[in-house]
Amino acid sequence: MQINIYNQFLTVSSLQMQYIKDMGLAGGMVWDTSMDDFKNLCGDGKNPFLTAMRTYLSPSENDDKSDENEDENEDEKEDDNSDENNDENGENNDDENNDENNDDESSDNYGDKDVVCYFINWAWYREGNGKYSADNVDPTLCTIINYAFAVLENNKIKVHDPWADTDVGGGEFFEKIVALKNAAGSRVRKVLLAIGGWNDSEGSKYSDLAKSPQLRCS
Repeated sequence: MQINIYNQFLTVSSLQMQYIKDMGLAGGMVWDTSMDDFKNLCGDGKNPFLTAMRTYLSPSENDDKSDENEDENEDEKEDDNSDENNDENGENNDDENNDENNDDESSDNYGDKDVVCYFINWAWYREGNGKYSADNVDPTLCTIINYAFAVLENNKIKVHDPWADTDVGGGEFFEKIVALKNAAGSRVRKVLLAIGGWNDSEGSKYSDLAKSPQLRCS
């Protein structure tokens, strides 16, 4: 019996994505992009997990129609409230009701949520089908890319792996990931650089940096 993991994921993912919407969260993060089926080895299309997440967090036609209906209802309520308040309490109450209606409208409007894609540079060293590089990142599925990692040396950010991150070893991942912002169909609006990682987080240098205003500004 073959188990369709993708369909199982969709069931769980839909609940998680709906929670993000219902709670008014800004979006969700995927750790990490190299763990998706980026080569379509399972036959469900490339990057099925990220695709599902992007689909669920994008405004749907139903959301748009719902927003339009809510806008129309709010306009009617505002007109009714405005007429009543003008007759009974004057113009000041109109302003209060308009503010309340605007608050309700913004809280119900899900909008387009962020999908934060966590990119790890060390997946490049895997062998076989797991080998993953900046060239495998789909910019149409991410709105923010978090690049891992750089390290901290003498309170300065330093390249951790020049072979992957720069042109020393031919990786040039820094340049390629940033360039995804301008790729065709790209949704990427921001690229972040994570610092630390398992090996570099030993000791107190990061906590020392975080608690010192002078070091943070240096």
